[in-house]
Amino acid sequence: MPRPYFRSAACPDFAATHDIKARVHRNLTEKFNASKWLAENPDTYRLFKQFTLQAIESGVTRLGAKAVAERIRWESNLRKHGEYKMNNNAVAEMARRFMADYPEYAGIFATRGKKHAF
Repeated sequence: MPRPYFRSAACPDFAATHDIKARVHRNLTEKFNASKWLAENPDTYRLFKQFTLQAIESGVTRLGAKAVAERIRWESNLRKHGEYKMNNNAVAEMARRFMADYPEYAGIFATRGKKHAF
């Protein structure tokens, strides 16, 4: 009978698996810098602001940043005159930046604490 898949600190390969996951996570976070990406893609943040303000004007009091990002993808695909490459890792940074730029709308997006300084 095969053993059930189970990992715990008691398993001999737990430490090795944990170390690999930590290294992969560290490499991913080192490769992506949200602030740098936003500086290189100002049109994407401009659209993020435009669509967020449009939602606020329509009466929305809470909004998902990912929904705004998906609208940017949707609109850019419909218009075909420009494609906005959207990095999912930048969405949270855009939400935080929007609330910093527009303090009167602080809290429109729910955010978690930052784990890493980007």
